[in-house]
Amino acid sequence: MAVECMVLRDFINICTPTDVARVHYAQQCLQKIVDDMERNPEKFDINEFLKTDLDMHRVWFQVTDKIPLWENLIRPQADYSRFIRLDIIGGRNVPDVMEEHREMIDVIENRNFSAIEPLLKRHLYGGVRRMGGNLFSEEYRKFFSA
Repeated sequence: MAVECMVLRDFINICTPTDVARVHYAQQCLQKIVDDMERNPEKFDINEFLKTDLDMHRVWFQVTDKIPLWENLIRPQADYSRFIRLDIIGGRNVPDVMEEHREMIDVIENRNFSAIEPLLKRHLYGGVRRMGGNLFSEEYRKFFSA
């Protein structure tokens, strides 16, 4: 969270209108996936959703020339990958993710530095908030056992 907050702050300091347009485009791509999911839920591709979600975050790492850091942050981690997928299914995180991404765009456009940390904290820790005590239920235990 600390890294992403600092990189987003750096991005806001140097971003051009073209960079902001790239963030908007990433959000539009994610919205298309959500719209398709709402029309045809059984064809929802969770991997496409996750990749497209990360594409928006990647923009500020690219613009600030911190791609090696980004690649380290998104390196595959089995337990975390299972947790993210569980959050989408069990926590039904799609509406939260979409709202938080819209808020990120507002933060960028309004250069609202004071909103960065609370927003990214809510966004990056959202799965724990949504899943809460359900994480330890019998229903979800299988996602975390070896």
